This record gives sequence, C-alpha cells and structure tokens, in this order.
Amino acid sequence: MKNAWLLLIMILVSCGRNRNEQNRINPQADTIRLTVLNEVPATPIKQQISGTCWAYSTASFLESEIYRVKGRFVELSAMYFVHNAYLQKAENYILRQGAARFTEGGCNYDPLVAIDSLGIMPFGIYRGDTLRDHQKLLSELYPRVFSYVDREKVQEYDWRQVIPSILDEYLGKPVDSFEYEGSRFTPKTFWESTGLKSEDYVNLTSFLHVLPYKYNVLSIPANWSNAAYFNVPLDEYMENIDYALEHGYSLAVAMDLTEPELSIMEGFAFMSSDSIVPPERRQKDFESFRTTDDHNMHIIGKVRDESGKLFYKCKNSWGTSFGLDGCYYISASYMRMKSIYVMLHKDGLMEATKCRLLAEECKMKR
Repeated sequence: MKNAWLLLIMILVSCGRNRNEQNRINPQADTIRLTVLNEVPATPIKQQISGTCWAYSTASFLESEIYRVKGRFVELSAMYFVHNAYLQKAENYILRQGAARFTEGGCNYDPLVAIDSLGIMPFGIYRGDTLRDHQKLLSELYPRVFSYVDREKVQEYDWRQVIPSILDEYLGKPVDSFEYEGSRFTPKTFWESTGLKSEDYVNLTSFLHVLPYKYNVLSIPANWSNAAYFNVPLDEYMENIDYALEHGYSLAVAMDLTEPELSIMEGFAFMSSDSIVPPERRQKDFESFRTTDDHNMHIIGKVRDESGKLFYKCKNSWGTSFGLDGCYYISASYMRMKSIYVMLHKDGLMEATKCRLLAEECKMKR
C-alpha cells in the first residue's frame, strides 16, 4: 500500500517530473484567506521540468540574499549551477569508481561548494536557461559517466573532455565574460559584486544519531560533496527558522513531499495529526526512510490562516499553476517532521545558536 501511495504522490509532486498543469490549478486559491506574519522579498517564480529543484531553490535564495544586501533584485542562472555540479559530480563518481552518487538531485549547498572560483551568472546569459526538459541530456550523460567505471569496457582516459562536451552541447558552454547593466563581468567577479560570501552560509539540521552542536556530514544520498551540517535540538531548529524569518532572512529547505500519511491539499501540506512532533518520531521516520530528501524549496515567509494555524510560505519551482500562485504552505508540524535541513545566513541564527556554531568552527580550525 505504501509503495502504491508513493508512486501516486511522486507522479503528482516529485521534483523533476512532467505534470499536467490544467489538473493542478487550485480552485480554492481565491477563497483562502491568509494573514502574512513575515515575508522576505523574492523574485518571480520560475518553472522547471527537471530534477534540479535544488538549483532553482538556491538561486531564489541567493536572489533574496542579494536583495537583502544590495536592495535590488538580480535574477540568477540556475542552469549555470547545474552545469558546474554535473562536472563536479561526474569527477567525484568516476574517481570513486562508482561508489558515489550521480543523478540530477542535489543539496542546496551544492552551488556554494565552489562558488568562490566558479562564480555566478545572471539569468538569461547562459544558454542552458532555455532548456526546459533535460531528458535528452540525461539519456546521453548518464551512460557515458557510468561507462567510465566499467573496467572491462572503458578504453580511453578521455572523460575530462567528453563529459564537458556533452554538457556544452545541451546546456551551452559557459562564457568567460559577459555584460550586465553596462559593466563587464566574469562569473567570479559577478559573484564578488553581490557582496555575499560563501563562508557566511550554514546548513542547519536536527537528528538524534549525531551529537548536538557539532558539525557532521549529513547522511543523505544527495550530499555527494560530503558537506558538513550543524546539528541542533529540534526545538532550537524550529526556533531558528522563525527567528530568521522575523529578522528578514529567508531559508532554503530540503524536505519530504511524498509521505502517504500526510493530508495534502492543493498548496498546503500538514500532518494528519497536527500535534507537536517529538524528536524520536522524526528520527524514526528518517532512519526507516519514511522521510527522504525529495524536494527543495525556498522559505520566504510565515502566515496564519483563518483558524489560527501557522504555515511556512515556500516558493516552489513548478510554475504558478501549482499550489497557491506557485507557493506551497507547510504547517509547523510538517516542517518539524519532514524537513531534512535548512540553509541560511549565519546572521539569521539566534544568538545562542550562532555562538555555539562559531565556537565549534573555531575548534575545527585548530
């Protein structure tokens, strides 16, 4: 029964699947009344048909961060992040002789792994921004990457030339420099012009199998780069989400949107039992794979409905015909139970959490 439910839900809401927009328009959108408690400025919603929701949600997150720092919006190329990540993941997969992950999926931190050297691009500069469906790309890319770890079949050491050539064919070769609003930039200098710094961003999570207030490599398939996540108690995890939004900081989030036990309305996700979720229940679902990192979104606000229930407003990347004008509203209990992690600026953390995080970073540097 669970497998049948999962298949149905994955068809409807999984990141990167084709969807019938006409069947997903929410007829209740004009009748639901929500009171906005906090909202961070964000760019218009884009639509993608690929498994790269992590790139779209991170691009949106960084766009809001640029607005917070510079007071103006700059729309970014998510596909430039995807191009770079495929190269990094291919190298990781091949050099680990197949004992790694190579898929469309990823984590919100992926674009920041090498952003200081690879930089960013504005939306529309990179040709890959126009590619809506990645199936042809993947049908060629996957077999070639996988073939390089087959010792019986691989004949040549040419993957450092072949893999980039496939990406360049379908996504386009990234330009070395470009003009934006009358100035000339490279991807690296464009990143530097935003005033953002990669070291200012942190991944926050909450699980019981690792010590609190410690950095640990998050054990999920999408964490191919072995990025470290700061682990905090569950109450503190949720308090930091609220604190960030209250102080003008948005968050990128990875969560499970394919749970058969959830009551999912068009545009809303909440637990069938809306009581407070204990850490032990969250841990059990994570370790039994009932909670998996299926989708990434951008948390841009918090609202209250007419009955007083609180929801987190999450900007999605499926287009405005999905959810409520393209956003999903996640209840506090759902966020507590089914979010895997959040990524945010360190200044968006509560003071006590930030002090513990900085102290741990100091220990790690010694």
